[in-house]
Amino acid sequence: MVTAFSQLILFLTLIAGAGLLTGCETVTGDFWLTNPPPTPVEALQMTRDQYDPDRRRTGLLYLAHASWAGEDMYVSIYEVLAEDQDPTVRAMALIALGRHGRPDHVPLIAARLADDPDPLVRRQAALTLQRLHADEAINPLVATMKTDGDSGVRAAAAAALGQYPSEDVIYALLEALDDERLDVSHGARRSLRVLTGQDFGYHPVPWLAWLKTTDDPFAAGRMYTYETFHRDPNLLEFVVPFIHPPNETPGIPIGMPTGDDDAVGAEHVGS
Repeated sequence: MVTAFSQLILFLTLIAGAGLLTGCETVTGDFWLTNPPPTPVEALQMTRDQYDPDRRRTGLLYLAHASWAGEDMYVSIYEVLAEDQDPTVRAMALIALGRHGRPDHVPLIAARLADDPDPLVRRQAALTLQRLHADEAINPLVATMKTDGDSGVRAAAAAALGQYPSEDVIYALLEALDDERLDVSHGARRSLRVLTGQDFGYHPVPWLAWLKTTDDPFAAGRMYTYETFHRDPNLLEFVVPFIHPPNETPGIPIGMPTGDDDAVGAEHVGS
């Protein structure tokens, strides 16, 4: 029988050897145990450290995951740091905008999607545009899905387009089914399934045949929800009852029109 004392010893040992972060977007429960969060003032000071991009990025990390950091004074910092000279800081600022931003931030994010030299930042811009809804995002997302040299960026753009019921979007997604990389064609197929409620696989021909027979391709469409972080529990989370995987619940993009009946048929774009 495992005693409470032996459970405590195992718990402390696992904390000592556990990794602090599972990814750049998510702070785990064990991170807070070993790294007490700064005060709001301290986090702000970190984001303003012009000499140390690691401190700016870490300050943004805390703010991005703080429920209180969506006020204008914080959002203005994300806007500025989205154009930081360091690509990891730019990416983290985009993460913060995805959690605390508004649809009127779409042009700023779309600029990073189109012009940023770093694929990490472009991919995060596409992921952020999955969480914010504005028609101004459509053309940049379509252009990125067609031309970006990084397949991860193209796939994230394809996933973001699933929230826009437009025939132009459908035909762009049909082209993406023929992408040389499976992750892109898979993302395009998922978005087509969400938009139309249909699934004709990875070949455009049956999709095109169906489009010719329907007056409203969006009649059976499902509510779009953005991609979220998900992983299974690690060893520490199996042992310690109050630490859980930092999994998010899929949500509807900010600014996206919704109806009471739509949520019933919601489908996560990552499924």
